[in-house]
Amino acid sequence: LFPYTTLFRSPEEGSKDVPIISPRLANVVTGTGRLQFYSAPYPQCAMNGVFVIPKDLLISYAETRDGWTSVMYTNPRTNDVVQGWVRSARLKPTGTIGPKQ
Repeated sequence: LFPYTTLFRSPEEGSKDVPIISPRLANVVTGTGRLQFYSAPYPQCAMNGVFVIPKDLLISYAETRDGWTSVMYTNPRTNDVVQGWVRSARLKPTGTIGPKQ
């Protein structure tokens, strides 16, 4: 068996399994309640106390085939930045950001 850290390592963005979104997408969080952040796209990798709420804005970088999106969130009050993974089903694209790469 693989070591625990190998099982939950984040997949490489830009690979065929996790294509990069280009240009980047702006998204708004939809639904109700908190949207949990994860350090890797696996349910076991929740980032304790790190979440966004409906109407928060996120930038998408990559997406897996099984419903995870790599995102960045900037808190508008503190300017703190968080990067991680969230479930794609709770995101609604609002437009693109930057030129196509």
